[in-house]
Amino acid sequence: MSREPRSRFSQEYEIAHREFQTIRRQHTRISHCGQEFVLADRVTEGLKKRSATCPNTYDNDLDRLGQTAYLRRNPAPPYMKKEEYDRYLLIFYTLLDIQAPYLIHQFRDSGLNSDFLPIKLEELRDNIKAPDDFNNFHEQFYEKQSAWCPIKLELGMHRKFKYSVSPFLQKVKMEPYRDGAGARDNNAKLYTIEVPEELVGPNLRKKMASAKIERLENIGGRQFKSLRYRFAMKQFESHRYPQFNNETRMLTNLENNEGMIQYVGWFRNYEVDQEGGKKEYWNILLELADFDFYTAIRKESPPISFEEIHGFWSTMSEIAAALASIHKVTLGGKDYLTWHGDIKPENILRVNDSFKLADPGEASMSLKSQDMSRPQRTAMFGGTRTYAAPEKEIYWEHNGKKTPQVDQTIDVWSLGCVFSIAATYVVLGTQGVLIYNHLRRQAIHDANGTIGDTFHDGSCVLSQITNWHNYLREAVRKTDAFSAAVLDMVDDHMLVEKDNRWTATKVCSWFTEMFQTAGSMDTTVPNELQEILLSINDQVELKYEQHSGIKRPDNEDAPKRPKAADSLPELESEFKSRQQLLEQDILPTAQRSQNRPGSIRQSRRPSSSIGTLSRTATKSQYVAEPSVDPRGASDSRYSIQGHVPATSSNQLLQPPASPNRKSVTAWMVRQELKKKGMVWNPRLRSFSSFLKSQPTTMKGKTATTPELAALDSKLEREFKNRDIVYLVDNGSSMANHWEEATHLLEVLVWRSLGYDDNGMELYFTDPDTDPSAKVKESRNQTLKEFTDAMKAAEPKTRRGSEVLTTIQPELERIINQYSRAKASKTEPRKKTIIVLTDGIWKGMHNEFTLDTYLMSTLYTLRDSHGDLAYYERGQSTGPCDIAEIRPVTIQFVQFGDDPRAANRLRRLDDDLKFLGYPDLIDTEGASGDIFKMFLGSLCQDEDLNPRATIIHASTNLTIPPN
Repeated sequence: MSREPRSRFSQEYEIAHREFQTIRRQHTRISHCGQEFVLADRVTEGLKKRSATCPNTYDNDLDRLGQTAYLRRNPAPPYMKKEEYDRYLLIFYTLLDIQAPYLIHQFRDSGLNSDFLPIKLEELRDNIKAPDDFNNFHEQFYEKQSAWCPIKLELGMHRKFKYSVSPFLQKVKMEPYRDGAGARDNNAKLYTIEVPEELVGPNLRKKMASAKIERLENIGGRQFKSLRYRFAMKQFESHRYPQFNNETRMLTNLENNEGMIQYVGWFRNYEVDQEGGKKEYWNILLELADFDFYTAIRKESPPISFEEIHGFWSTMSEIAAALASIHKVTLGGKDYLTWHGDIKPENILRVNDSFKLADPGEASMSLKSQDMSRPQRTAMFGGTRTYAAPEKEIYWEHNGKKTPQVDQTIDVWSLGCVFSIAATYVVLGTQGVLIYNHLRRQAIHDANGTIGDTFHDGSCVLSQITNWHNYLREAVRKTDAFSAAVLDMVDDHMLVEKDNRWTATKVCSWFTEMFQTAGSMDTTVPNELQEILLSINDQVELKYEQHSGIKRPDNEDAPKRPKAADSLPELESEFKSRQQLLEQDILPTAQRSQNRPGSIRQSRRPSSSIGTLSRTATKSQYVAEPSVDPRGASDSRYSIQGHVPATSSNQLLQPPASPNRKSVTAWMVRQELKKKGMVWNPRLRSFSSFLKSQPTTMKGKTATTPELAALDSKLEREFKNRDIVYLVDNGSSMANHWEEATHLLEVLVWRSLGYDDNGMELYFTDPDTDPSAKVKESRNQTLKEFTDAMKAAEPKTRRGSEVLTTIQPELERIINQYSRAKASKTEPRKKTIIVLTDGIWKGMHNEFTLDTYLMSTLYTLRDSHGDLAYYERGQSTGPCDIAEIRPVTIQFVQFGDDPRAANRLRRLDDDLKFLGYPDLIDTEGASGDIFKMFLGSLCQDEDLNPRATIIHASTNLTIPPN
């Protein structure tokens, strides 16, 4: 190419690049912590148009950039065709930022498209060759790419982000109002966040339509309107991970219950702090409420008319309905009971003029007992002392060291406290609530000289509470046909001893009956006056909205909102006191305009029902699993059809396609080994040595000796420099499986001999097992040592001596050996713990005890291996991923077919990864595949294999001659 054409293409490129930079600036935003991010879809939209400077030889400005990026340097045709660019646009834009767009084909050739952003620095260096004349190319690309891949909020998200920018244009801390009390050290901080509409997924936009607002923005000296979405974000620091995990688990199980604040999903991110470092946070994304119940009391006048009071108590009854709906939840075809554990005014939030229940952070869930002759109980800790039932007082009296066993009516007591405050507000307004708070504290101080605020004296309701209710009954206004009746229910059926307390369902039924019998009230107030009052209230609400700086876009499906009325002229007052009074703002009235067509509150309602998009998979539904990132990065971008539901502990994850081979079972191997006396033989050191060379076709795939030989090689490779520890459940429930467990252990140990060069270990769950039954590490172990240990550790079955398995203590001791060694100067050997169990574990009274322990352990392992929760400025953000190095893995092998045990083990295997934990746990049935028992917790391909079809011993099995 002559100099002249090349110069022409250079000029065209420079013009196109300047116009790209202009479009980029228009759609660049700065996050609340000062990080830059770009609305890439808007940039693409602009570039796919033809500007005035774009010659007709190009389709659009994007085509011009792509072609001239190459032609200005080389006369040959560009390496990238224009139809290929769509998958690499974010890569291309990043290269444009650093003036290297001609390298786009290298990313294509390496299989790195836009979905792979952000790309690790090491991966860039391994896959992309930097130009000789371009210093620090990889570092510049690595630094610039983050602007093009901000976090996108999606319905049902559960993602770990490490390099992506958090696109919060605003992030404002919310401080709950606590009757004048100061702030306290909570598990998490609560924020209101605002995110550009472009970074909110379509399903989330539809479900949270009422969360959309308008803002005036100033970009480059120009003002324009932008659309944003507002959410509540509960943010946990890294050391609060267990609390975060418990809350996400409960929210996932309760997410589609009416009357609950809607759960969007969770994500992990890193935010820049004041020192320039990056700090790790775990975040829960929730529907944003207008305010909590205490704020409603503070900001709104109480309801006055019959309709307003009826509307108020109708919304309060929705809380009882929400509580009843979560008290019994069906998941995976099984009924579970839920204890909320922390019902209080701060956890009752108003959304679109309805009250909803929030914050199940202290909640507990347990499988419903078949024996319901008496209320089912569970251990409960935490909560808020003021509204807690008397039976929980033991928790605070002993500083949290004693955990009471309570039934679900503790929530009904707490709800009774809320109704008591609500009735006070309706009858006496905000001042009445403040007086009531003082009255309770005074009563406790007079009784025992302590400072506190509860509704009981340690065993029963305070007499001052009952007297206060009598006072309210005398003070109710003529239009109030409801508050006195509610107080009767509270006194007789809610703030009473637990055995006499109503259930939440009964409270709901009572409200239904009351509203049906209440009828209506005749009024002599002219319609004209009612219209004026409604108009004043609308204008007050409109004024509040304008002062907030938030404008909600009109929805086509909603009634038109009232227009602002002309301001009335100010009146001059002779007296300063009157002037000061008249200058006070009028407060909106609770429930006044909720049913009036065109009212502001009606216009806030979303266009679609909150429940339209169900994310709960039934047993028969297929739940898409995230595709495996070929890079193995923890910040992988999922390939999802729709979205991946946040999986509850009882939703069944369907397995992938049928396996490529049939199972090799322990019983097949043992049958042949018995012919040789179960003696380890170097010539028989692999399972594949039992198979004939003749292939057998299975579902279109041939399972050959070389294929299984490859699996044998994989076993040797994976267990090199790794310790094998066997933990056998010898609780009484395993007695019927003991012979089977012994035979399986024989095969596993036979195959393990020779792998673990310093010897295997064998332990048992019963702490009173004969010490001689344990097998410690030794270089010269025999199979007989292990079979003798199994005989010595046989489960106790005599009456009165039954042993109920508690799996955690021994498992914890084994893992602690690794953790202590890791903390010392000597690098420990990795461990795989193979647990033989029926999974029944009757000694564990809490269903999720082991879940909680393992989650904490996995979190500790992550920290000990350098996956840091905080990065100093300039520090590399690419530490080891324990999901790859697998320092400690656990393989459960289940005996029997107890359904609850099977579900428990499935949950430990499948669900923890959806809560953000590395997948280091696997489960296989005792009659399943022997390779999976060894490799399921180590290799993802084996972990994903379902329980394979079992083939019986046949002529395909043979023993080679000695």
